[in-house]
Amino acid sequence: IEGGQGTAEDAVPTADEIAAAQARLGANGFIAYITCNQSSEYHAAQAREMADAAARYQVAFRIYNSDSDRYKQVTELERARADGAKGLIICPLDMDLLRDTLLSVEAARMPLVFMSTQNESYGGVFLAGDDYLMGVEAGRAAGEIIRDELDGQANIIILDYPSLPYIVARANGMQDGVLEVAPAARIIGRYLGAIRDNGRESVADLLDQGVDFNVILSINDAGSYGAIDALEDHDIDPSQVIISSVDAEAFAREYIRDNYFMRASVDVGRELFSQTGIDAMVKLLAGATLSETFLVPPGGVITREDLVTE
Repeated sequence: IEGGQGTAEDAVPTADEIAAAQARLGANGFIAYITCNQSSEYHAAQAREMADAAARYQVAFRIYNSDSDRYKQVTELERARADGAKGLIICPLDMDLLRDTLLSVEAARMPLVFMSTQNESYGGVFLAGDDYLMGVEAGRAAGEIIRDELDGQANIIILDYPSLPYIVARANGMQDGVLEVAPAARIIGRYLGAIRDNGRESVADLLDQGVDFNVILSINDAGSYGAIDALEDHDIDPSQVIISSVDAEAFAREYIRDNYFMRASVDVGRELFSQTGIDAMVKLLAGATLSETFLVPPGGVITREDLVTE
């Protein structure tokens, strides 16, 4: 339903829909998940969770790894179709680059689920978290530390990923959130993040240039790890830089527990995202009519206080 919105609960398939999806896939058909990457804990765990959900419904599922390469993603999507995929779940890297392939998918009336929001659905459905709100919460968490520990003064860099609008919205939320709580803080600029190598390179370049910053807002934990790599390479003391992030991965929680650069990360509700992706695909394979967008709520902000009391 174009423009319609549903909840994760609305995507849960009935027993009849599961049976219909199994029949449509037949002996050789499968659901293909075209990943963003498998190098971050978030994306690797999401692929595993989706595979587990598909197994519970007894529907075949295969993973095609784009390896954070937007050009490779086009190839992986086409390879999945050639291999006999009957439905596609995509973590898109560059919608403009995918356009021609997605138009072909739409013409073939293939069930399609995007693990993010975009401008055009190509006949598929979107899973949407409130990325702006995720960013706001991560920004506010950093703002509270700046207010309480740094007298409201800080030089902030934001690790962004400008080719994806929903990630830009998350970065916008970070900026708004931190300035809401610590309005005297200074935003130095936005730099490429999202994967570990990008975060490391961006932060290393700033350090090499002598740019003075003491707070990093990262749109995800993977970019934060790269930032930490660069900070370690430059012998920066962990007490001198604060990082607030999104994803709340297990590795990030260890850093937060130890006050090792990272002080906060927002739990995005990944497991529910993973389940909802499979649920929506099963319903589409069964021929159900779905809302264009399914809203999946984020979790809370994880701080050291949360972890030491677990």
